[in-house]
Amino acid sequence: MRKFLFLGIVLLFSSHGFSQIGGITASKFNSFNHTPIPVGKAEFEPSYNLNRFSQRWNQDGKLENIYNSSDSIVIDESLNFRMAYALTERLEFGCNLGVDYSNWSAKYAIATYDKLGLGIMAGANFPLGFAVIDKSNRSADQIGSYAFGLIASYEFSDKSSTDLNVQWQDYFQSNIELPQSDLFLSWEYGYYVKDILLVGGFWFQDSIFEFSDQYKLTFVPGVSFEMKEEYMVVINGSFDLLGKNIEKVNGLSVAFTLTL
Repeated sequence: MRKFLFLGIVLLFSSHGFSQIGGITASKFNSFNHTPIPVGKAEFEPSYNLNRFSQRWNQDGKLENIYNSSDSIVIDESLNFRMAYALTERLEFGCNLGVDYSNWSAKYAIATYDKLGLGIMAGANFPLGFAVIDKSNRSADQIGSYAFGLIASYEFSDKSSTDLNVQWQDYFQSNIELPQSDLFLSWEYGYYVKDILLVGGFWFQDSIFEFSDQYKLTFVPGVSFEMKEEYMVVINGSFDLLGKNIEKVNGLSVAFTLTL
């Protein structure tokens, strides 16, 4: 059976402070597979991320222009660095460092049944950088979050597999600008054509606020060039399809994954 290499692209699901679990390895883009990297191996992955938007879905799920002028657009570019290391054959730790946040996470392989694998994961996000903080009244970008999740992986053959993740996220403190909780679903399917992995999938986010909710569905296509076992280049796009009370974002990510 062909050995799947591991990568991790960092894309924010929502417009508020932090993303969900990140840092641990994935066999495709953002849907984690249940098994850690081999014991004694480590991954280092710098990535470039670009997001653009000029519209948002309103309370009724209809698209509206954010600006009066069609020439105005929001462009968000960032660099991220991800590291992962396996302590045992079942347990892996990872971290992801962005410009203004850090993510620390772990996953544990519960069981493997022939082609089906099951695992659990957990993580926490914290602000990163210099800030003057009022501990009794923190702003939304100064509040960390924590998340728990389930992983299911299935290998159809040595060329194709799929991963399904479910995550629940909450925050260390409450703030009117933050949700009361978040639910994240991600599903991705990959198929090898020689040394190239073709991937397609969907990501879904649902955030519950005190007086409203916020959701969106995103289509994620991409490709991974895996000509060498210790090095790969990953390119993927993200295109929001529908939503409510949230921006309609199109994104592009490029990552360079090194296995040491």
